[in-house]
Amino acid sequence: MHPLVTQQHIDDYARDGAVLVRGLFAGFVDEIAAGIEMNMSDPGPYAAENLKPGETGRCDQALARGPGRCRPDGFRQRAAVP
Repeated sequence: MHPLVTQQHIDDYARDGAVLVRGLFAGFVDEIAAGIEMNMSDPGPYAAENLKPGETGRCDQALARGPGRCRPDGFRQRAAVP
């Protein structure tokens, strides 16, 4: 078991189906960010934009905090959204 994962995390996950383990991916943030940037700048043949006719920009709906909250260049702006 990873040293950051505690028995309380396991119990909470068993009860709630999700758990936050702070710092678990801290060593991978730069690698994950580089992978996202690569996928966004050079999408593969199966990539798709989920835009309605006339819409522009990119949106990660999970981070948009509800319908209609998508913003252009959403990945970069997400950190600034309260």
